[in-house]
Amino acid sequence: MTESRHFEGLGKALRLIRMRQDRTLTEVAEAASITRGMLSGYELESKQPSVRVLGQIMAALGVSLGDLHLVLLEIRQGSDET
Repeated sequence: MTESRHFEGLGKALRLIRMRQDRTLTEVAEAASITRGMLSGYELESKQPSVRVLGQIMAALGVSLGDLHLVLLEIRQGSDET
């Protein structure tokens, strides 16, 4: 599995979690100590976060790696059905 495959859907998952929490890009970015533009780039998958930054975003969202994995599976299953 290539590195890009590992990150496939990550941005969509982060955005879905944020939207489900009814939070703005600015709120989550500030809580994660990153810029709004950085978070937007990660959500749009034009950038890939480092492990450290991903941890900061997950902490800001209050989700575990397991939670993130479940949302990734949900997204990937949804794309398999289309």
